[in-house]
Amino acid sequence: MSRRKYSPEYKQEAVLLVKQSDVSISEVARSLGINDNMLSAGSKRLARRVRQRFPVMAIRETKS
Repeated sequence: MSRRKYSPEYKQEAVLLVKQSDVSISEVARSLGINDNMLSAGSKRLARRVRQRFPVMAIRETKS
């Protein structure tokens, strides 16, 4: 059995599903039929990119 490959767009949409909903990473991953570790890693990468590109927003998020 070979590893499935997902397009960057698919991964981005999956991460946005998590960020824009009240559903857990595990639940979103299960509903999409993907590994929750992949989705969790994608969420962390997105958060890191946002902090790097918009440091002011990251500061506001940590204060809330």
